[in-house]
Amino acid sequence: MVGLLPFFVGFICEWFSEGLNLKVLRVVALLAALSGCSTHDSLKTFTVPYQEPKEATSARLRVNTDQVVRLIPGRSCRDWSAPGAGVVNSRALALANNEDLNDKRIGMPPSDQPNNNSEVYVRPNEPLTIVYSGASGRLQCMASSYFIPEDNSDYEVSALFSPAGCYIAVGKLAGRDVDGKIVQKPAGAREAKSCK
Repeated sequence: MVGLLPFFVGFICEWFSEGLNLKVLRVVALLAALSGCSTHDSLKTFTVPYQEPKEATSARLRVNTDQVVRLIPGRSCRDWSAPGAGVVNSRALALANNEDLNDKRIGMPPSDQPNNNSEVYVRPNEPLTIVYSGASGRLQCMASSYFIPEDNSDYEVSALFSPAGCYIAVGKLAGRDVDGKIVQKPAGAREAKSCK
């Protein structure tokens, strides 16, 4: 992505230079360059997969979505530069979105939502931030939550778009009810804001 920034700035400069004076051109080029710097880490997390813990872990997470979900391990806020941050499930039709973990299975109990999900290992006893980005037509939204996974536990996230806004629901799997449906207990998820 950074490699495209000089091209983009050069294109803007060439395009605008035909009818604008040099001062305005320099301001536009400077703003374009600065905006690229501030969004680099955020854009990078769309193009790289979430990095599962290298050490063995007993906490597992299933992510159901209709768009893009990114995970940020070890943070209770949106910190795009955090080690391991990246895409866990991408269903959006964007060329740069990473789809490496789509439909990954690690042996979690079957889901009531068998399509469009991915299963990954997460580090227990430390915050995990979940960021959903969705769009439909002209409507766009982003939601983010964090929770602290526990040892020997399975969790399920549903991150979906609706006309009323996007949402993230995080539940701890607690077996099945008499009808065979998965029972989920609240996982204590809270809103995650920007770290800066």
